Amino acid sequence: MAGDFDDSDFVDHDFEATVGSSAPVSSPAAKAPSREELVEQVRAKQSRLSELKHEQEELERQRTHLEDAKRRQSEFENGRDEMTAFLGRGIGLLEEKQFAAKKDADQMLSTLETLRESLTKVEGINESSWSQDDWNAELSRAMASIENARMEWNTARIKWSFLNDAHDTVKEENAGPNRPFRPLTEPQTFPQLCRVGFALTWPVLLAGLLVFTALLIK
Repeated sequence: MAGDFDDSDFVDHDFEATVGSSAPVSSPAAKAPSREELVEQVRAKQSRLSELKHEQEELERQRTHLEDAKRRQSEFENGRDEMTAFLGRGIGLLEEKQFAAKKDADQMLSTLETLRESLTKVEGINESSWSQDDWNAELSRAMASIENARMEWNTARIKWSFLNDAHDTVKEENAGPNRPFRPLTEPQTFPQLCRVGFALTWPVLLAGLLVFTALLIK
């Protein structure tokens, strides 16, 4: 025969333990901060703000330094490109001028040597050493040397325009009242032609005037 009925036989004690442990437990109410705690929190925030301000100033300083470095880098690159272009162009122009100057110097040296040789030949003419027999031949050679020197001088004047000043100066120095009469075969100026014409015609005019006077007296 079955034993007596017991209600505790149908109770799950493990389930009751689990449900009891998962049930929310009410926490006690947060305690209001004290005056000392509020003062400490304010002090902490002010300290943090001070730290942030120092960090901001340091970041500003670093930013200014980077901007200055960027500016200097840009100036360096622009200056390098600019001077590379300037120097390259300048060297090219100077090389051209140097080549032209060297060419002119070589031509000037050649002209200088030619004029020196011509001067030596002209100064070397010594008519006092000519004899009566070879006087005509020596005079022809001397005139040929002078004409050759004149050709070299005119060629040099064409090549080097500054020699024209020396040419004009020498002509002015040689011009004057004691200058020898130029042969009629050489080009004459208009005043010179007038003087020559008067010199040739005044004797004829004087003779005619004398004849006319004699006829009047008769």
